[in-house]
Amino acid sequence: MNNFKNPFSLEDKKILVTGASSGIGQAIAIWISRMGGQVALLARSKEKLEKTFSLLEGCNHRIVPLDLLSQEYEIEETIDNLIQEWGPLHGMVHSAGLTITQPLNRIRTEKDYNNIFNVNYRSFLFLSQICCKKKNHTKNASIVAISSITALKGKSGLILYASSKAALASSVRCLALEYAPIGIRFNSICPGWVDTPMLKSTREKLGEELFEQNIVSSHPLGLGTPNDIAYAAIYLLSDASRWVTGSSLIIDGGYSC
Repeated sequence: MNNFKNPFSLEDKKILVTGASSGIGQAIAIWISRMGGQVALLARSKEKLEKTFSLLEGCNHRIVPLDLLSQEYEIEETIDNLIQEWGPLHGMVHSAGLTITQPLNRIRTEKDYNNIFNVNYRSFLFLSQICCKKKNHTKNASIVAISSITALKGKSGLILYASSKAALASSVRCLALEYAPIGIRFNSICPGWVDTPMLKSTREKLGEELFEQNIVSSHPLGLGTPNDIAYAAIYLLSDASRWVTGSSLIIDGGYSC
């Protein structure tokens, strides 16, 4: 028993987390630190990232203020500089995301489409490309995309959001095959409706009664919390999931049943 190693430990692993300023991304960052990992927190707001930073345990964490709608060369330069100073990555979690409720006949401008796909999907591909450069990752790195149950189960008015999240879920299957020969694993998590600041606006738009009828009652186990998703991310980042790649893990309180 003296040689026992916790397979869920992230001790000394360096992991980049996007969308780390609130909600699911923040919870994932906190739990990575609690499991012994070192976290690079990425989001637009330095002020909000500093708040997340104050909640982390351990040391050698980093704050990376960056808007994922920036030009590609800015994103690449920022991540390359981080890795050069901090060291190669053991993993990445792409939790940054935008949501919009808009039926097809209300989609009017390219901006609506471009912003949500650029943040939710394009930035994941580009960041993955950077992380998978030969000198930027360690052996057996793990990359996790936070998708959504709407990628698998339709919801009226969420065509743009659901499509961008479905792109994540399908991409990890292709990337898993592409990068398995060099030991990099790709997986996604498909959460149901989680009680986050992003959900707050939906609650306000629907009103409490309709929110309960349309959202809460659809989850046999009730709404999820950011921690519920963070626990799944810890699993996929850790050696406990060493034989898992190309999977979409559904964490939805029974919503998809």
